[in-house]
Amino acid sequence: MSEPTPDIERKYSELGREGGILGNAIIAETEAVDGVGRYRYFVNGAIYWHPNIGARVIVGDIRQEWNRRALSAVGQVEINLQAANGDYVVAKLGGGGQVNANRPVAQAWEKFTLIRKDDAGTLNSGDTVYLQTLNNHYLAAIDGVVKATAIGRDSTTLFKIIKVNGLGEIGVDDKIALQAHDGRYVVAEFGGGNVVNANRPQIRTWKTFSLTFMGRGERSSLGYPLEDVIDPDQKVARFQHGVIDLTLIGGFALHPEIRKKWLALEKDGRSIGAPTDDSQPIEPPEEFERRGGYYSKFKKGNIFWTPHTGAHDVRGKILNRWQTLKDTDRFLEYPITDQLETEDGLAHYNHFEWGSIYWLKGAKQAHELHSYIRSKWSELGDQATPYIYLRASNGDYVVAEEGGQIEANVNRTIRGPWETFTLINLPKNVNNELHHGDNIHLQTVNGSFLQAVNGGGGAVKATQTPAGEWETLEIIKVIGSGQIRPGDKIALKTDNGHYLTAENGGGGALTTAGTFIGLWETFSIEFLGGGEQVLGYPNGTQTYDKINKIYEGHFENGELELKDLDAALSFFQQNMALLPFEWNADMNEVYQGTDREAALDRLIDYLNTHQPNIVGLSECFNQSEREKIKTELQPIYPNVIEGPQEGDPLDRNSGLMLLFKNGFDTIQDDHWVITTPDNSHHATVFRQYSNEHRWANRGALHQRIQVQSDDKRSYEFDLFLTQLQTPEQIAHLHSFIEAYRRPGQPALLMGDLNIDALDGRALGSGRPGQYRLIVEQLKAVGSLGQRNGANGKDITADDPAGAFTPDQPPRPADDPARRQTGTRPDYFLSWPGWQYLPRYQGADVAIIQTENKRDISDHYGLQTRMKDLQKWTLSLNKPVSKVTVTLVGFHCLTKIPGSDPDRPYFEMDVNGIPLDTRDQIVEVVSDGDRQTYPIEVNLDAKKIEVPAPVDPPLTEIEITVRGCDQNSFTDDDPNSHSPFRNLPDVKIGEATLTIPLTELLALPQQTSRRVLLLKGDCFLEEPEGEYAVTVEIVATNQI
Repeated sequence: MSEPTPDIERKYSELGREGGILGNAIIAETEAVDGVGRYRYFVNGAIYWHPNIGARVIVGDIRQEWNRRALSAVGQVEINLQAANGDYVVAKLGGGGQVNANRPVAQAWEKFTLIRKDDAGTLNSGDTVYLQTLNNHYLAAIDGVVKATAIGRDSTTLFKIIKVNGLGEIGVDDKIALQAHDGRYVVAEFGGGNVVNANRPQIRTWKTFSLTFMGRGERSSLGYPLEDVIDPDQKVARFQHGVIDLTLIGGFALHPEIRKKWLALEKDGRSIGAPTDDSQPIEPPEEFERRGGYYSKFKKGNIFWTPHTGAHDVRGKILNRWQTLKDTDRFLEYPITDQLETEDGLAHYNHFEWGSIYWLKGAKQAHELHSYIRSKWSELGDQATPYIYLRASNGDYVVAEEGGQIEANVNRTIRGPWETFTLINLPKNVNNELHHGDNIHLQTVNGSFLQAVNGGGGAVKATQTPAGEWETLEIIKVIGSGQIRPGDKIALKTDNGHYLTAENGGGGALTTAGTFIGLWETFSIEFLGGGEQVLGYPNGTQTYDKINKIYEGHFENGELELKDLDAALSFFQQNMALLPFEWNADMNEVYQGTDREAALDRLIDYLNTHQPNIVGLSECFNQSEREKIKTELQPIYPNVIEGPQEGDPLDRNSGLMLLFKNGFDTIQDDHWVITTPDNSHHATVFRQYSNEHRWANRGALHQRIQVQSDDKRSYEFDLFLTQLQTPEQIAHLHSFIEAYRRPGQPALLMGDLNIDALDGRALGSGRPGQYRLIVEQLKAVGSLGQRNGANGKDITADDPAGAFTPDQPPRPADDPARRQTGTRPDYFLSWPGWQYLPRYQGADVAIIQTENKRDISDHYGLQTRMKDLQKWTLSLNKPVSKVTVTLVGFHCLTKIPGSDPDRPYFEMDVNGIPLDTRDQIVEVVSDGDRQTYPIEVNLDAKKIEVPAPVDPPLTEIEITVRGCDQNSFTDDDPNSHSPFRNLPDVKIGEATLTIPLTELLALPQQTSRRVLLLKGDCFLEEPEGEYAVTVEIVATNQI
């Protein structure tokens, strides 16, 4: 209940009291029906007070229109009835007796409450109403006389209200007549100045009244006035929840943001027509309480507004489809874009908070795409649209909290409206392409702009200030230059030279603290839309099988299915630092710890207790120690891969071990079985190393695993383990990964890369900028950083507060001094695969200690978990006319032994069609050399075209590549006396790749680059030659 306020009296005094525009007071200050506000009526207007607004005066047509709106909300409004001669109808003593029409001024007795019989709604000609007096009597027509004597409602108190000057809704300036229950009309005898009867059979001048809407406007959807309305002729006024604009057709009250959008559409030539109703709260009421949104109906569609999404129009068949989904579990929420036309002009669409609706021109109905199906459909295209998402290295998305106006973070795992940004490209290049070096603005769904506060170096906010220098960002393509396409790695540079930064690589705040491009400053750019290039537009209803967790989307050119596998795999890695026992001048390495036996025992205890599904260990160089690990963990980890190894187990072993758990995970209740299929294990040895590391064969391992659940769901997963010693080995590692990673399935690389992921950002010396080599060369989609809120910084090595070496005192694992400085050389790098969408939690640091509080290594362990996995299945009905396979080039990983250059050439056949490149021999001088064939010189000499017959249909492409090193000694050679003169060309090796056609058709532009790894069978007792050969496969559709 509200208390009396002096503000109304103060406002009245400011306006001149009785001598001012309001005139005499009609009633005393009164509490509003809502129990919050207060008001007082005067002869010429009213003063309303609200605790959050203060006192506001309101007069004239704005007052009447505002009060009239109360009918739509509560079905009643306070009115005056004015007879033809200007006199007001009065209930003497406020009711209980005679009714006359003889008062020149409307005061308390002249005020009536008009109550619609049919509850809330607009007041239309023909509606039946009750008229209640000041003291709660009702007007009644009894024996031809109107009296104010009825205490309750009955047939005599019902009146039909008639619009004299037309049909439809009754407005502020309309003349009305009142028809009693017996069909006769209410009349002010002699046009006023006399009694009021109800005895005339027809409408005449004396039987018409002017209707003045006096009060109850505070109960309308508009709320209380935000400004004084002093001029009776004022046409526009602002209220809590909207605007009254009497310049509009019909004088409908539009919410300010809806009115702004309506005017913008008119100006842009995209008119939605005139309004047909006031702005109304979004329904149901609980949704309005949660969202606070409004909508308005127009002749050609609706405009919706919420604080989080802004105002956008929806029309026609898209509006119809949206409305049919509204009361279902497939409701898409509210629009985040206007209704727009696709670039090819074939369809219209709206993007909504949790999906999109497309209408193909000429189709009978529109069809929706929900978030998951829409996201995958968008990825299939190669088209840059105005709507983007930014994904940090840990897989989290940038989010403008509440849709804008407050802080921005990087901590969302799925794409929604707050993660959607409109990219405004300031240069506006030809074809609206986005290029390296362009200046852009990023606008949130509610119209705010991402702002680098103070131009950079601090916080990032979403503000509704006009876009200026602080809101301008330069987009940098991290890998290469030129046009930016979906999936590219980018950085965003602020006005003063800082970079947008995902603190901890994601999972926390978005800042502009970065001064160079590193892990935290690298984002993947994803676009919304563009999938029509492959699948066409949606042409059927999207379905969801709740029991089996399967989504299906139907399109012009095929279908897209998403199945939730509910997978959960746990991963653990540890650099054990088990270097050789004794000092060796050639090796320049020695064990740095205090008790290697205790460290090994503690590792085994840890794995026995925690039992992660997959374990990767590095720097386990000693054969006996590896055997101990395998023997003692065999009951839990029966499958172990180690190596790569050449020659002596100690001198030539890389010290890598992969352990795979077999059987159900009873601790985590995962119910997944891991198996290692035959012929799915591979290894490589790096040949690029510095002298001090020459003693060990640093390299990488690959194992493809089959993961099957207890309900027979299964998938394959490519796992890689490595330890790098120099950045020059990254290129070799990339070729190895690309050769054995199936692009359709998930893959994970773990290991010590000896490159600081933090790039020396105030956490130690590190190697600033070298993380960029990982981004550019490995091209991993995600890098799993520390989870937000974890203790300490994202550090796994070189911690001065560690407890491994003799000069470091024992220290508990949870000592707060730990992980404040150091480096982060240990990684989990992920590739999701086009057919899967895995979601990982952040990486947790595990500090494992012996009983005497000694760390088991100078590196901390690192663990993560795949939380869930979604599988995509693409079915296309587009015919393929041909497939073209082109030999692109090669990368020499290991040169064939000897001082002479290699002279490699490659033969290729595709589905039995041969290609020989013997005429394109290039000399290879050293390990690491690359060669890209000059395709522009002779394209036909490097490609094979495979026709795609319809019957039987082409289902797969089989590519075989054979490599040879040409023997350079001939009879004409000066060295013809060489014993190698008559030897045949040395075989570098052979590899075969089989690609299902569906995989090609699912990729952007139906193009795929694949790598085949060839290893030679050299006749010398030295490491064999190793070459990575790149081919490009393109599928062409029939037109």
